Amino acid sequence: MLGRVALTVPASESAAAVADAVAAGFAREAGLSDAAAARLVDIVRRLVEFSVQTSYEGRGGGDIELQLELDPHGVAAIRTYFDRFWEQALLAFKDAVERDNVEETTP
Repeated sequence: MLGRVALTVPASESAAAVADAVAAGFAREAGLSDAAAARLVDIVRRLVEFSVQTSYEGRGGGDIELQLELDPHGVAAIRTYFDRFWEQALLAFKDAVERDNVEETTP
């Protein structure tokens, strides 16, 4: 899994396309869902476009530095949360099925 990527691009309108490609690759390597990857790419595009328009008033002349990094502690916390969530959901489902089976066999 890719943990970090850094990129410096010239502040121009083409910078957004380059940043899109980098963000999409990062999302793919990080194992993000398609929806999460699309959100990441959209956010990165908006930030780059904002930087070009605001910092350089659309005329370029500088660089934009982009850094994307996974927080391993955050990933572990999310994994633990979902592991617990699915364990509880599956146990609740099992209990419901067993209750239904008992009700069906009881005269």
